[in-house]
Amino acid sequence: MNLETERITWIDRAKALGIFLVYYGHVVEELANKGNPAAFAQFKFIYAFHMPLFFIMAGFFFKRRTESALREIWLRGLGRILPVLTFGLLTLPLWPLYLQATRGRIDWHQLGLKAYHYLQGHPDLNTITWFIVCLFTTEVIAIGFLSRVKKPIWGWLLAAAFLHFGLRMTLNIRATVTSLGISKNTWYLHEALVAFGLYALGYLVYPTLKKLAARPWPVRLLLAAAALGVTLLTFDQNRPYQGFAVIMKNSNHGTSAWFVLTAISGALGVLSLATLLPESKALRLVGRHTLILVATAGVFHTFINPELVKRLGGLESGWGLTAVSTGMAVLSLAASLPVAVLLDRTLPQLVGRPLAAGPWLPDLDAYLTAKIGRLFKRPAREEK
Repeated sequence: MNLETERITWIDRAKALGIFLVYYGHVVEELANKGNPAAFAQFKFIYAFHMPLFFIMAGFFFKRRTESALREIWLRGLGRILPVLTFGLLTLPLWPLYLQATRGRIDWHQLGLKAYHYLQGHPDLNTITWFIVCLFTTEVIAIGFLSRVKKPIWGWLLAAAFLHFGLRMTLNIRATVTSLGISKNTWYLHEALVAFGLYALGYLVYPTLKKLAARPWPVRLLLAAAALGVTLLTFDQNRPYQGFAVIMKNSNHGTSAWFVLTAISGALGVLSLATLLPESKALRLVGRHTLILVATAGVFHTFINPELVKRLGGLESGWGLTAVSTGMAVLSLAASLPVAVLLDRTLPQLVGRPLAAGPWLPDLDAYLTAKIGRLFKRPAREEK
């Protein structure tokens, strides 16, 4: 099999595994919030590495497309922030229905605040799309720093420095906010410092991982088992207080050393496992639509999972909990995938592919650039 083709398929499989963990993690999070200890253990395990996995994978593909930093940021904004706004608008009609059904009234002031918070980079209409906002800010940092790295050693030092200072700043977030005058995670700037450290690691290890994907399967199996074993042994060591779990959205990382070790080992375990899975059209389809599936995960997380979990009981058994949570995650993904495929085929420009042309909208970069250029173009002087 061609190595380049294999490279694409195993990354798609890794993304599919990652997005499944997102859906599964949201189910066990709801159960953990109801006081289920078995659910909390699974929730804490998954959250220790599933979002770091996505930041690491995003770093695989970093490449400047233009020499102009401003134009590069413009293009990233079209591919990241425009989808966040689109997903917010698509979710907006669900809020009045949900509030009316669950609270008996619609708090329009609350909805107005949720919309207003988008100006601060907080997508409160679909909170799970925080990842896309944070990824955009992370990529802006990469444009300024990672594109200047010429030797790997400087890249490793850069990744280590951002992880160190990002984790220190978020650990002391109150002092950070006071000294910098920037509210916590405005445009997820504080968390993006940590995310960039992981993103840079992904950029640096990608050539090695490509070689790993071509190694004999026993080697990859041994690596997957070892990495996931380290994750199982270390995730619960990160407990600065009772009931702690890593939540990157809230900049909750716990003890820095344990956070980094478990995040990297868990991500490596999933990536290694992805190289062992057989070729699957379903996994490839899920893997290629993860950006949209993040948004549909937000719909289930906010509107559906809490109501379903209220009706679940007697899940103290680890096996029963796993079976029910797996079923809910798979059904949620199955329901979301047709929506993701439909959006990607009809409105790709609004959901992460702004340079696509058709079927309903043009290449947004070319279109908007022409419009903006025309707007600022000076009219010719009238002849007297």
